[in-house]
Amino acid sequence: MISPINRDFPVASPQIDDAKRREERLSVIRFHAVDQRTVFLLLFLLLISTAINGFFTGTTNSIQQISSRELKYRVNLNEASESELRQIPGIGETLAGRIIEYREKTSPFESVADLKKIQGIGKKKYLDAEPFVYIEKIKKSK
Repeated sequence: MISPINRDFPVASPQIDDAKRREERLSVIRFHAVDQRTVFLLLFLLLISTAINGFFTGTTNSIQQISSRELKYRVNLNEASESELRQIPGIGETLAGRIIEYREKTSPFESVADLKKIQGIGKKKYLDAEPFVYIEKIKKSK
């Protein structure tokens, strides 16, 4: 004997199943697209904020130059390394290299005023740097 069909059990038609599956796939695709846009936007904002922060604070990948109020010591022009010279206001990588080249090739500095002999150091840069440098004459060994 054949049992009658149970009408309480929901029967899904193939068309409804396909429509549901398509809708589920589209919702997943929509979610991924929104998710990807959000991640891209957040990364873009992070990049922009980092660039703006670096621009306004003057930071670079090299040694950061500090303001004159933050320098706690004076630098001996005849013995300072490039990184020490770069801490002086107005002295960057290029001028620090020129200062070292001058003292090695020409002669040690006799006075702070000799700093003006370096190409690129004019009156303003000299006046900015002067309070932070001193000369200690190199003693020649016998």
